Amino acid sequence: GSDITVDELEVGVPKVVSIAVAVSDGQVKRTYTVSITRQGAGDATLRSLTISAGSLSPAFLSGTLSYNLTVPTDFTSVTITPLTNSDKATLRYRIDNGNWSNYYSRTAAIASGTLPAPNITKVIEIEVRAENQNDSKKYTVNIIRYRTWKSAVIIDAENYTANDPRIALDNNSNAIAIWSHTNPSEY
Repeated sequence: GSDITVDELEVGVPKVVSIAVAVSDGQVKRTYTVSITRQGAGDATLRSLTISAGSLSPAFLSGTLSYNLTVPTDFTSVTITPLTNSDKATLRYRIDNGNWSNYYSRTAAIASGTLPAPNITKVIEIEVRAENQNDSKKYTVNIIRYRTWKSAVIIDAENYTANDPRIALDNNSNAIAIWSHTNPSEY
């Protein structure tokens, strides 16, 4: 027997090879046809997940699939930029269970759109598809705006009543802050 080398195999593109088997007198006894398809790599992970603002928790690790991104109320949108580990992988995304985007080669800048009111979550899902088109992973980023205190001042509880709408109370009904506006939800 002898070895056969097949060159220039492209990922996912079948290459047909014919092999003729002859006996010692050189006459062809049988011809075999083989279709060879090169399988791509199976790496469907992210190398990085960059955020334009806020704090990602836990810190990014390619094997961790779910994250919380907290941003102050001052920010009305954020951009998330995923980068695939393999330069042959693709990714797509969707926001709040909307339609999936088209596939992007290796990276995309994902704009969150307008973030909802504080303490309401916006969800961005990122699906990474490996070169082999069979393996994929889905990463989830839950974006939460947290309320910041703009005009809070520590006060003496004896000077205010518990039903004063300008007062924030702690768990023991002690006054801990006063707002310059009568409606604390303005913050």
